[in-house]
Amino acid sequence: MPQVRAAATYALGALVTVAPESSADNTASEDDVDEYVQAAEQEIARYLLRVLSDGSPLVRAELATGNAYNLILQKAFV
Repeated sequence: MPQVRAAATYALGALVTVAPESSADNTASEDDVDEYVQAAEQEIARYLLRVLSDGSPLVRAELATGNAYNLILQKAFV
């Protein structure tokens, strides 16, 4: 069902975050968590790249909508 794929695509796109650079006073455990989160977000992004070829325009639109907030945040950090 395209509606279910669209909802999942939006949720995953909104889950991936763009964070500012971390400070230099991070502890080792925080660095490990950051690396784990980064790896998980990269895997989600790889999945979302496959969604670009989905046959449903609704799914592709939700991909753009789910990532729009992250694009705005990324622009703010640059």
